[in-house]
Amino acid sequence: MECAAVMLSPVLLLAHLKKITSSAIAPCDYPSIYNFGDSNSDTGGISAVFEPIQAPYGESFFRGPAGRFSDGRLLIDFIAELMRLPHLSAYLDSIGSNFRHGANFATGGSTIRRQNETIFQSGISPFSLDVQIAHFHRFQSRTEELYRQGQTDLAVGFHQMSNIQRRTAIPDHLYQQGARAFWIHNTGPIGCLPISTLYLRNPKPGVLDNYGCLKSHNKMALEFNRQLKARIRTLRAELGHAAIMSMLPSMS
Repeated sequence: MECAAVMLSPVLLLAHLKKITSSAIAPCDYPSIYNFGDSNSDTGGISAVFEPIQAPYGESFFRGPAGRFSDGRLLIDFIAELMRLPHLSAYLDSIGSNFRHGANFATGGSTIRRQNETIFQSGISPFSLDVQIAHFHRFQSRTEELYRQGQTDLAVGFHQMSNIQRRTAIPDHLYQQGARAFWIHNTGPIGCLPISTLYLRNPKPGVLDNYGCLKSHNKMALEFNRQLKARIRTLRAELGHAAIMSMLPSMS
């Protein structure tokens, strides 16, 4: 039996289902995974196209740089392992890649909407979601797709955020192609990201919280999560045949 799971983090990760089983314990066969996103799930895209990621990244698991902005595995790596599949190869990396079980279109610094930036200016990837989706259509005959993205939009595009409806239009698009199971996760405290405070000099009292994080950015993340929760309720009503599970823990 072929089935699929969906994880949306921090905005959406989506699976294309060939069959939906009503049994929670029925065995599943996951032939392939397709991932879309940013640095949270990039397994070598930006490293292949631009400057290779250097040590100490990768030291705790891969014993060296492995194209990931992490000292070990990413969530997408654990998902692949749980599905008994090999780690995803980056679509943009043609050296030593294996696409028999899917592909990873995620690139570090990518956003859902296109930015008014030159290529990789300020660390923003030119491979926005629409570009990743265009790449994916070459693999459209496969059986499972995953989408994960959103945090970069908040962290980099804080001053000109697009509305929540535009971000969550992706489930509607892929639902029409057969996606039926969704797992949605919220975004984290973006005010605690190093990029948020990198150029902050002598902040005024009250700008930072007790942990040294930007209060204004974290308040925006909380508002984003609030609107996301409301949008999930709307999606459940609109996508009548979809199973939508949400992971929306409070951000403290």
